[in-house]
Amino acid sequence: PACEGGICVPRCGAVKLLDGSAQAVTKQGVAAAGDFTLELWLRWHGEFVASASSAVLTTNQLLPANGLILACALDPVLGCAFNLVAGASLAEAEHLYVPLGTASVWHHLAFQRTGGELRAFLDGVPGEVTASSAKLVATSGIALGRNGQVPPRDAAPVSVGPVRFSTIARYAGSFTPARYLASDEHIAFSWLSSGAFDGATLSDTSGHQLHATVTSPGHLLLDP
Repeated sequence: PACEGGICVPRCGAVKLLDGSAQAVTKQGVAAAGDFTLELWLRWHGEFVASASSAVLTTNQLLPANGLILACALDPVLGCAFNLVAGASLAEAEHLYVPLGTASVWHHLAFQRTGGELRAFLDGVPGEVTASSAKLVATSGIALGRNGQVPPRDAAPVSVGPVRFSTIARYAGSFTPARYLASDEHIAFSWLSSGAFDGATLSDTSGHQLHATVTSPGHLLLDP
């Protein structure tokens, strides 16, 4: 794998979202009442026009209540917003923001809750923190890219590498991001951690069967 600016391209390849309709969805959702860590590799390619807040990953992809939304935008600077929705709408969300800086470079993003605090990490460096008590409740599937909420959020112009959602807090401070996000008993779902994307399914290697099926064939492709 190549390295750009000290950050290494994900070990097992990535999926590239080709337009705003790009989407892969699971049948079931993910829940977490306590600690959790969502982490993923992401690169903004910017090859199509993004909406003001384009979706990368959404749990409860049909309704925002008690779910999370990771959205990225160039508005006016490049960055990503993480919202953990405590009630029925984004107006009741616990919010974190991560400025990405340079486009076209791979970054590792992590969002972690532990001890009643929600914290963001960029490339292993701790960032914004906020108080957190919201519960993740699984009411619909997980979406990579465009979600099905009303109104829907289009997919962001990004490539996404390995994704891992853990039901524990993984990090205590600064860390070196791993290009291979290994699976263990604390994983709720994990995509692209081993093997390449086949164009139809993001296989969940955690053993929990949260496989994401591409609903827009040809709009998500393997990004070598």
